[in-house]
Amino acid sequence: MAHHDQSTSFNQSLQTQKVLDSKSPGRAGKNGETHRQDACATIQWIDPITLKNDPELDKLWPLEELQAPEEMALIDNVAEHGVLDPLKVSPDSRFVWDGRRRLRAARRFPDRVKTVPVMRCREGDREQVILDSLMHRRHLSVWARIYRTRDVWMPMLEEYRENRVKNLRKPLSKSEETSVPSGVTLSQLAEKLGINRKEFQRCQEVLKHFADQPEARAQWEPKLLSGKASFWNVLSGRAGEESTRKHAGLTPSEFRSKPFKQCFRAAKTLAVRVRDWESLSGADDKKCLEDLRALNRGKRRLNPDQWRTLADVSRNKLAKWFEKLAEEAEDEQ
Repeated sequence: MAHHDQSTSFNQSLQTQKVLDSKSPGRAGKNGETHRQDACATIQWIDPITLKNDPELDKLWPLEELQAPEEMALIDNVAEHGVLDPLKVSPDSRFVWDGRRRLRAARRFPDRVKTVPVMRCREGDREQVILDSLMHRRHLSVWARIYRTRDVWMPMLEEYRENRVKNLRKPLSKSEETSVPSGVTLSQLAEKLGINRKEFQRCQEVLKHFADQPEARAQWEPKLLSGKASFWNVLSGRAGEESTRKHAGLTPSEFRSKPFKQCFRAAKTLAVRVRDWESLSGADDKKCLEDLRALNRGKRRLNPDQWRTLADVSRNKLAKWFEKLAEEAEDEQ
């Protein structure tokens, strides 16, 4: 099978084309396989008929329908160029861990695509290879990707915890003194995937909530998978529902925090946003005023006396508090 240098840039729905140097000779192997030694791994060219999808991966993340526009674009691309980006497969070259869509496209053209490139992975790398593949589905939201891959990354975290506990409980021999527990930590997982670790923590909280409240799963899971809701939305909704149940039959004045607590929270918000206030431009002033006007046309509309009260509070109470704090800060210096 001939390979030519290419520098073609395809969008995310197409296969990632890896440039293969046609001048690098391959060597024949068993069953007509050809091998090429790459800088980082050995690439083999084998008959796609001999490959199968990983059954657990198919169950976890079924392939998209063939009629989808991005799938048809991939099929057309494979028909013209073949499969250039290596599929990542199990050590025995039987199961595909990364590249199921490319394999499906190649099988549609047995007369044109007689071999596909594969890279054999170690058995211990299976979960990481699958996770990397699924996490790069950029057409899905971060929350959908994390939620749909939970059966892959959660066991990796649990494996690390279990092995760490075992290492702490048993006496170390000299050969084990420098051993590192298998699995990954939450920080390592988040850093590798480029996702804030808090999203994984929130996902775990959401899963506990769904286990306790099946009706919440029915309400929120479709929104998570479609990208219309985040983990934060689910948890905020839970907090609101819990507050409603807790204060059922009470008026707001009976369960709201005392006025001084509410005012402290408002002043605290101003304080933590000090850099934002410092950076406001004239255009920002106008935009803020327009947004406040829109707010004043909503359900929380204030009357003229209430707006004047806010102005007085800003001039008197807030100004005095902040001046006092400024003086104390100067004294400490």
